[in-house]
Amino acid sequence: MLTTTPVELYLGAAGYCTHPEFLTLRGGRLRPVPFPAGFACIIHPVYGPILLDTGYSSRFFKETAHLPNALYRHITPVVYREEDSAVHFLAGLGLKASDIRYIILSHFHGDHIAGVRDFPEAQFIYLPRAYDAVRSLGSIAAVKAGYLSGLLPEDFAARSLPVTRQPKRWMRAGRSSLLMKSTISLAMAVCWGWMYPVMRKA
Repeated sequence: MLTTTPVELYLGAAGYCTHPEFLTLRGGRLRPVPFPAGFACIIHPVYGPILLDTGYSSRFFKETAHLPNALYRHITPVVYREEDSAVHFLAGLGLKASDIRYIILSHFHGDHIAGVRDFPEAQFIYLPRAYDAVRSLGSIAAVKAGYLSGLLPEDFAARSLPVTRQPKRWMRAGRSSLLMKSTISLAMAVCWGWMYPVMRKA
């Protein structure tokens, strides 16, 4: 079904990491290339500004200052400036960190969650299996999985709104269906038939 709710969408990138292109793209080159830590801000007329992921933040460097987490920074070197932050990006839209009520986390890699502590009033929407896949990992296994638990706030569980049911219908955009089976995609943010029951609990 098509949504009739008008939303605004702004795309940004909070830093980037570099590693050999072939590791993520079939037929890619051997030399390192930049991979932007993208995020999106969705302005909804009812729920207000919503973030999809957060990109990197300066906290990433604090969390990777010592072993074993330092392996993360050395394997995938990160380039980040404070003016690249999601908070700075939002300021350009006239928004403050406190304006963000919800953050949709597609998954829990460092380049997606490093900025969540910058939004102390936001609640977190994610698929439980995405968090379950990393939450109990040991230190070395977590680094291999690209997960740094210290990036999440201490009250993460209390502020979580995990999505526990599947949408009854798929939203159709143009000629292609946006299927949301294994992760929370950008489509989830505008597929309010799925999101509304979650947000209504907040």
